[in-house]
Amino acid sequence: MAISTKAGINVPCLRGFSANLANFASPNDTRMQLSILIPVYNFCALQLVKDLKRQAERLDVEWELIVVDDASQSNTEWMTEAGQLEGVSIVHNPYNLGRAANRNKMVEVSSGEWLIMIDSDAQVITDDFVQRFLDAAPLSRVICGRVVHPDTLPSADVTLRWTYEKEAERRMHPSVLNRQAEPPFRTFACMIHRSVFRDVRFEDSMQTFGFDDTLFGIRLYEHGYKVHYIDNPLLNVDLEPNPVYLAKVEESIRTLRNFRPMLEGHTRQLRVVRRVEQLCMGWLMRYIYKWFAAPMRRNLLGLHPSLTILNIYKLTYWFGYANR
Repeated sequence: MAISTKAGINVPCLRGFSANLANFASPNDTRMQLSILIPVYNFCALQLVKDLKRQAERLDVEWELIVVDDASQSNTEWMTEAGQLEGVSIVHNPYNLGRAANRNKMVEVSSGEWLIMIDSDAQVITDDFVQRFLDAAPLSRVICGRVVHPDTLPSADVTLRWTYEKEAERRMHPSVLNRQAEPPFRTFACMIHRSVFRDVRFEDSMQTFGFDDTLFGIRLYEHGYKVHYIDNPLLNVDLEPNPVYLAKVEESIRTLRNFRPMLEGHTRQLRVVRRVEQLCMGWLMRYIYKWFAAPMRRNLLGLHPSLTILNIYKLTYWFGYANR
């Protein structure tokens, strides 16, 4: 592990602390700390770092901002400039840990009482993003923000991800999620009290894409924690081209298969899979995948992808992939 700052060492930037957070401090602490944590892999997050630093400097809170690079192979030049910013530290993993283990690493190298985790492909679109999280601290020890996407299609090659995410925005609005007994946990933008990580960690063995946040959420509820959502949006600026996103969808289904025992009963797709198995209809799913996967993929990779076809493709891929 290598940690670099302007001075060459990891030194948090100290500021005062906000009175509305004081009730959550450890009894031995005299001041509150906030850690802003950004996991990075092959992506330039320089503007995100600068925007968050600018907001943190206006707060009456002691803070640190740490970027944890998971052994990126490209887009690394910006980290030199970021590491020279006051209060910003860069941690370089010697090898790729994977999404889940890298988040655990962020917790280990940070010192804050409250941890704000933000995906590197986020863009700050409000002047009080960090402050909104701090104001919400009395509501829960696990606070999730909101991810939004461009109102208009950015380009013709990202139709699948954009269509999916715009529909998901409606389902994932805080006004909808907070009515649920156990709203799902999302890692895109969240604030978690350090004490939570004494009970719950991300699953280190989950090194492929998908469901690491779902499993973390399951464990939160098993330990009695409540996830609360606030209307605190960040813009997702990294919409993958259709072939790349469809490959990630397929990878997520393989992840779901591999970790089924841990996720059973907690995802809609596993509930549907279970029902198909109970009806002994797996053969039909395999037949549909064998003969219709190609035309379904043509639709999903085209200009007007259907989310209904996406759901059918995901279900039949589950059964078809197992018989390759």
